[in-house]
Amino acid sequence: MKDVRIKDTHGFRPRYSETDQMGVVYYGNYAAYFEVGRVELLRKLGLSYAQLEMNGTMLPVVHMSIDFKRGAKYDEEVILETSIIDRPTRKISFYHTHSFRPRYSETDQMGVVYYGNYAAYFEVGRVEL
Repeated sequence: MKDVRIKDTHGFRPRYSETDQMGVVYYGNYAAYFEVGRVELLRKLGLSYAQLEMNGTMLPVVHMSIDFKRGAKYDEEVILETSIIDRPTRKISFYHTHSFRPRYSETDQMGVVYYGNYAAYFEVGRVEL
């Protein structure tokens, strides 16, 4: 059921320590970017992730996949869009799209870095959206 359309946008620039020798973000760091998107989206909804955990609701990640189009690079402006499309039940899926503005571009064109999604399951408790 794809009837929920909740999304949040968060911008950042990859740090030098997050890149490889070619200045491209190391693929393992995208999971941390997903986490930022998830926390910021929940915050936008008035839900503190820390408060959810204190109330006994856990959101362990049980699936994550990424379709890389182009890796983000050091100090590029990256825009992370996180959305919830499916109505949450016992499972909640977060969908992510990153786009970027190249460091030395004279245009405002944004290119896609990757599409990704991961699913988290409610272990205890319940959240109404």
